[in-house]
Amino acid sequence: MIPKNKLIIGTAQFEGDYGEFNFKHLKREDVRKILIFLKKKNLTTLDTSSSYKNVIEKIGMVKNNWKIITKVKFPKQILNSFNKKKIEAHLINELLEAKKKIKVKKIHTLLVNNFELFNDKLKFLVFNTLIKLKKKKYYSKFGYSIYDFKKLNDVLLNFSPDILQCPFNIFDRRILSKKTQELIKKKKVKIHARSIFLQGLLLQEYDKLPKKFKKWKKLFLEWNNFTQELNYKKLNYCVSYVCKTKLIDKFIIGINNLNQLKEILSLKILKKINLSIDGTRDERLINPAKW
Repeated sequence: MIPKNKLIIGTAQFEGDYGEFNFKHLKREDVRKILIFLKKKNLTTLDTSSSYKNVIEKIGMVKNNWKIITKVKFPKQILNSFNKKKIEAHLINELLEAKKKIKVKKIHTLLVNNFELFNDKLKFLVFNTLIKLKKKKYYSKFGYSIYDFKKLNDVLLNFSPDILQCPFNIFDRRILSKKTQELIKKKKVKIHARSIFLQGLLLQEYDKLPKKFKKWKKLFLEWNNFTQELNYKKLNYCVSYVCKTKLIDKFIIGINNLNQLKEILSLKILKKINLSIDGTRDERLINPAKW
């Protein structure tokens, strides 16, 4: 079974129409049923964002001691101003709004989107503001939700967060580079993996993939053959691989309905993980923003 302390429930799907293979729009009642089930199972950690339309209001439908991880984006005008007061005010407003709508006493973790892409002056301003607000107990932990790994080592070295949320899956193993792992351990950064199914792409059969993914035929066929030869279900292997990777402290799963959640929770983690296929650093495949 999946260790409860490793599991984070992603809420992007509560918005509906999220991801390449998520065709079902979740109704409010569907979301309510999922939240009630999570409450009964004592699964309280939710990953959300103010940019997910109406999602924080939906979470607030079911009152619970939710452990909220929320991501924030900065409007361009605030970033371009390099104004410390405006940066701080924006973060505080985001936190207060989330607390009010979700109906919790405190936001557990605040993550800044795309921090790795900020210039050094902006990184310095935002980083110091995050530390200041943590000391004032606006949240317990802070960190970054990243997409680009090119400047990650510099971020870990000079702007070390409590938590780093990043993509990690069978195809995308960039976080496992030797230098990056050394910095993560040295700075005692906790890693939260997202996109463990690559927005559902890793669960599809090759002949059902959209044409735009056929250029990576070799990689997909290797993945298909690997799971078939060892009689693994793709869903089970994807979850087991993340669970068994020591560097990953927690991981996020997104769900389209209650039955899907129950199926994932019932999975038996594989005892041995012998991944014999290569990953890729081709962002045209592993970064869904480029699809």
